[in-house]
Amino acid sequence: LGIAACSGEEAAEETTTVAETTTTIAETTTTIAESTTTELEVVEVLRMPLTGMPIESAEEIPARPALAVKIDNHPRGRPQAGLNEADIVFEENVENLTRFAAVFHSQDSDPVGPIRSGRSQDVGILTAFRNPLFAWSGGNGGVRALIRESAMVDLDAGFARGYYRRSGVGGAPHNLYSSTDALWAQSPDEFMIPPVMFPYLNPGEDAVGAPAATVVVPMDGVRVRWEYDADSGLYLRYQNDAEHQSELTGQVSTDNVVVMGVDYVASSIDRNSPEAITWGVGPVVVFSRGVVQTGYWSRESMFEPYTLTLNDPTGLDESEYVLLGLVPGRTWVELARDGENFATWQ
Repeated sequence: LGIAACSGEEAAEETTTVAETTTTIAETTTTIAESTTTELEVVEVLRMPLTGMPIESAEEIPARPALAVKIDNHPRGRPQAGLNEADIVFEENVENLTRFAAVFHSQDSDPVGPIRSGRSQDVGILTAFRNPLFAWSGGNGGVRALIRESAMVDLDAGFARGYYRRSGVGGAPHNLYSSTDALWAQSPDEFMIPPVMFPYLNPGEDAVGAPAATVVVPMDGVRVRWEYDADSGLYLRYQNDAEHQSELTGQVSTDNVVVMGVDYVASSIDRNSPEAITWGVGPVVVFSRGVVQTGYWSRESMFEPYTLTLNDPTGLDESEYVLLGLVPGRTWVELARDGENFATWQ
């Protein structure tokens, strides 16, 4: 699929001067308290790729690629559509606010949005999903070139308006929507099913750890809080102490909250835009079924799924990893700035 200039609204809002830069990332050492969880025994289970739900046959897996949609979190873009229908949602810091990269595979959403511009960090976050479709709306020339050259299938709204539409809510640029059906219709003839993205608990197992009914994550410009609801077994989301409502299915919720402590550097494309470094090793805190597990996230490169371990994987062979398993279901990943208090809970 081709690329064209971003829409007028996005261009006015986000055009920058592109300069070649070299970024050096300082090595950091993070100490994490030992987890009270038990070791996950590796059992071969056929699963839905992005939820980890056990299935009987591979024929149950939808024959379509992963679809990543950049969704607005500006006050004028709320309530969003599709956040509770996505298998995995990444919340990433942008410029003094956050945006969501909602990844769909097992479920559909009509509508989905509002859809906003991409960032250079999206390539690193999403490439692991094996040539995913990437639905987004505009960006500066450097971002457009980076996405065009990436392994993602570019569905830039600035070029392919046939499957995007404006609504009357929020006003441009906070009112661009599509549907997962319309976006999946743009899939290439040859595509890849996404891999299983995280380790999951085995059938019959449940999360074990210290109680954690309230989780607070200080993202840029947004105070994120998750509250565990024992009746549903889900964590419910709050933003700046208000319920975070979705357009289609009520309050935003998830089975797992994964808080990754990551380094942010200035994007080499736009020095005003933060860029999350999502490969390497860093601390992770996982919340499922009202308990907390602490450990480490790791990826050898942007092409690899996310490995979660209870032990520090640095210098270890994969056979020595002690995996940290998620509860099968939907997962929300908070890409928080690494630091002493990148997540707190009680």
